[in-house]
Amino acid sequence: MIPKFCRIFCLVFLIGDFHSSLSHFDNNRPKLLNSNINNGSIATLDDARHQASIRLVNKDVTFGEGHICSGSLISSRVVLTAGRCLFNSDTKTTRHPAELIVVLGSINRYQRTADTVISRITHIRYPSTFDMETMSDDIGLLFLSHEVPENHSTIRPIELNRKNIDINMMRGRVTGWELSKNGDLSQQLLVSNASIVNQTSCVTKVEGPHIRNGMICAKYNRIEGNLCQSDVGAPLVNAGKQIGLASWTADSCSTQSDHQLASYTDVAHHTKWIRTEMSDGNNTDSSVWGALGFLALSWFAFKDKQKLSFRF
Repeated sequence: MIPKFCRIFCLVFLIGDFHSSLSHFDNNRPKLLNSNINNGSIATLDDARHQASIRLVNKDVTFGEGHICSGSLISSRVVLTAGRCLFNSDTKTTRHPAELIVVLGSINRYQRTADTVISRITHIRYPSTFDMETMSDDIGLLFLSHEVPENHSTIRPIELNRKNIDINMMRGRVTGWELSKNGDLSQQLLVSNASIVNQTSCVTKVEGPHIRNGMICAKYNRIEGNLCQSDVGAPLVNAGKQIGLASWTADSCSTQSDHQLASYTDVAHHTKWIRTEMSDGNNTDSSVWGALGFLALSWFAFKDKQKLSFRF
């Protein structure tokens, strides 16, 4: 016979897993940083209904402080981001899904509203060919514990580009919570313009990892609203489709150049990998077991005539 207090503890834990999408307004958030800290324009929901904030659970005690990367919702329960966001560079190991949460539906990093969705992660994936040194195949997927409703008022998946990019005069827009020269992370989501640069031309100007197949080189104009350091995983969008995601920045924040070069992972180059991982039967929602456990433990509690009250 399972001790009564153990059943109650497990029940509370499973309810937390079963109901991992939270929504309420945070009236105790800290003083916000300068919204226009990097000279980028403040984004609107129309710019970024797909935008995701990827956070470390143990760092997000104060809501918003745990942000480590951006991402984009590409289906009702899958977020696309950079592979490096899923890799712990200190321990040289893959992060465990329990270390991460995803926040959707808000462009203010510190703010929770009735439309904010917070989800735990059931699985994470990145290619076996991902290399932290060369940044090759810097792409990853997070599988949410619950689906985002199709009719959600502030959240909508973005369509992925599946065709080779024509670099001639192509421009895109990137959205992210960016770093300033003094290392402060913007509290508001920022948007900036970028121009796709010929790969050959980019190679001669870039210091750091080499530009390889599967990467897109983009140039920002600092005067137009360049951001000091791109938010890793930040989506690069053109004509309503995501064409890339921020991988690494070529120039340091201290550079005096009028332009900054950055490398983006080419989404179209990884279409086959994305499709394969999203259709993998092993990526089933582990919260199903939480639901079953919830029902079983509820039955035990009912038999013991425990009067428990939980607010959902």
